[in-house]
Order: sequence, then structure tokens, then C-alpha cells
Amino acid sequence: MAVGIIGAGRAGTSLAAALQYADYEVFLHSRERKALPVSAEYSFGNRIPWLERADVLVLAVPDALIPNLASRLAATGSLSDRHIVLHLSGALDETVLSDLLPSGAALGSLHPFQTLTDAAWGPERIRGALAAVQGDERAVLVATQIAESLGMYVVQIEADQKPRYHAAAVFAANYPIVIARIAERLLHDAGVEWPEARRAVVKIMQGTVGNLAERGSVAGLTGPVSRGDAATVAKHIDALPEDLVEAYRALAKVAVDVAELEGEVKRRLLEVMKEVNG
Repeated sequence: MAVGIIGAGRAGTSLAAALQYADYEVFLHSRERKALPVSAEYSFGNRIPWLERADVLVLAVPDALIPNLASRLAATGSLSDRHIVLHLSGALDETVLSDLLPSGAALGSLHPFQTLTDAAWGPERIRGALAAVQGDERAVLVATQIAESLGMYVVQIEADQKPRYHAAAVFAANYPIVIARIAERLLHDAGVEWPEARRAVVKIMQGTVGNLAERGSVAGLTGPVSRGDAATVAKHIDALPEDLVEAYRALAKVAVDVAELEGEVKRRLLEVMKEVNG
């Protein structure tokens, strides 16, 4: 099976590397010429020379560009009912490819539930990750075959659930980095130099991921909320910069539910958060 990827950003090149590792024939195209970390057959510019040679097209471009790219592909007249066209968006469904319906190509999406930042790590990062597939029957079948051949495990997501699914990816992949930066800032404000702050945060977050893997999200939760320590939570909020108080309170309220606290312990925690914040 020959797979052509349009878009040579981090996700596109990481996927290309994983596909090559799995012995697929891979084509890669970008709008402008760039140095690539993979050895796939490469093209650039307005014309995509390998369209008729590819069995599967993967649109690895930002979400906002997918409909326009689908329209441009439709205008080439090069696609037919033998093609499968997949996009990599976690939030969008196959309807963004609707301009390709007259071609007869199967339309769908394949989204790796993983952070893809470097092609060198692509095969390893993708192996073992969740893959969400969606679209018409033939597209889902082929997307599933590709994902499983890369060592992923597959779930089929309904179109109206994709935004919720993608929000999960954002919470898991993006917001820990935001929280890490907040922790680094607070350590620095407390007198720890930036390099040491970063190392400390990475180390503690590695331990947290270990807790999650070994014990799960409920049993793996540590800290004052999990202990029902309302006095410490109050001290934290009182000590925080004003721009971080609301974020701390919001996360602490969710942590109360994660810790499955009930009764007086839960009431004290929620009350102290309410009192401190006015």
C-alpha cells in the first residue's frame, strides 16, 4: 500500500517515519521546500506529482486548511473511487472533505492520541498509542489497518464526539506543559534558579506519570486535596499570585472529585476555596 502525506510538519514527518519503518511506500509533499528528517519520496510546490500512484492520502495540515486542501485536490481530477483520503484532525470529522465526494474516494480521519514533535521519535511514539478513526466504512477499515500495522490500538469515534475526544488529548498533552511552566515560575519566585526549577519539575512529573501508570488516576493522586488538608489549600491560595488563584481553585475543585472525597472533608475543602476567593 502506498501512502502519500500532504504536509511536512511535525505530525506529517513523524507519521512518514513510522510508515517507512513499517515498510510502506511513502510520498511526502509540502507547499515550500524544506529539509526533511525522513527519506520518503518528496515533492513541493503547487503540484503534487504522485497523486495517482498513492492508494491513501493523508492530509497532515492544520485544521483550518483542510477544507481548502480538499477543494484543491478535487480540482486536480486525479482522485477516484480507488483512493482513501484521511485527515489527521482530532476535532473534525470527514465532512470537511466533502468537496471530494464526487471523486468517489473514501473519506475519513485517523488521529494518533500522541504528541508528535520529532520524526526521529515517530515510530516509537506512535507504537502503543491510541488511534481514533472516523468516517465512511471503507475509510475506517483502511485507517484501522494502517494504525494497527504501526502498533497502535484503535477506537472508532462518532463524529459528534470528536470535539470531546480531542479535548481529552489537549488536557493530556498540552496542559501538563502549561502546569509545568506554572510550577517552574513558582519555584523561581521561591528562590530556585530556572535550570534547577525545570529539572525539579520534570522529575516530579515523571514520578506522577509513574503513579498514574501503576495505580491509576484516583489512587495515584497525592497532595493536600487527596488528604483532605483544607488548611494547606488555603495557604496555597493565599500565597499565589493573583493571576494563578483561579486556575488553582478550578483544578483543586476537580481534584476533590478525583479523590472521591465525601462528607465533612469535602465540605471543608470546598468552603475554604470559596472563602479564600471571596
